[in-house]
Amino acid sequence: MIRYIVLLLITGIVWAQTDFDTLVLKDGTTYLGEYIKIEGEIVFFKPLEGLYKKEAFEPVPVKLIKKLQLKDGQILFDGSNVKIFGSVYNEQKLSVKQAKYPFFSPFEIFYVSILKRPARWTVNRGNGGLIGDEEFFLITESTQEQILLKNQLKLSRQQLFLSGISYGVGGWMALASQPGSVYGPLVVIISAGVFVDSKINSIYPVISFESAKIIAEQYNKNLLLKNNHQAPQ
Repeated sequence: MIRYIVLLLITGIVWAQTDFDTLVLKDGTTYLGEYIKIEGEIVFFKPLEGLYKKEAFEPVPVKLIKKLQLKDGQILFDGSNVKIFGSVYNEQKLSVKQAKYPFFSPFEIFYVSILKRPARWTVNRGNGGLIGDEEFFLITESTQEQILLKNQLKLSRQQLFLSGISYGVGGWMALASQPGSVYGPLVVIISAGVFVDSKINSIYPVISFESAKIIAEQYNKNLLLKNNHQAPQ
């Protein structure tokens, strides 16, 4: 009976150790926890004791790290690619930020809060260069999102064409109809609504800020793995 208890304890310890990312420093200190991100030559890592606290991550200089391994076994850093961390990675990494346009605030309130459309966000590559949604999805090989964006932009163009036609028809009806007729002005108003919706579909993203951030983080992790494999041994 005692033998089975000991076996269960050992199994539990092994499982716990493999369920977290591992950070090993050059002085031999080992931390279990969650890898957050890397900025420049600083790795942000959240140890177990701060895992459930919002801002309990530790900034660790790359030069102090011997090994950084994810819980799935992938090695992001093994001590041989310090230069890559500060050059290639910084040039190609992606960061997603929420877009802030105060002058569009009434539209933000209506389309985001009421209609539940995804809030706008922007993507920076490297040290600050902005890239569009289409390029972002292409770089990250997000096939499903590319299809969603293509369909939304197609719908936007169709709505723009329809609004132009209906506006012309509504204007003609307003001029040709008898005084007091509401059909012409009504068609013009509807065409204006379709026009606004076409612009919204061309401006607002197809996925949420949170989803875009997850895509960027996964791309950055894969970028680190790629650089690590290309690093000199």
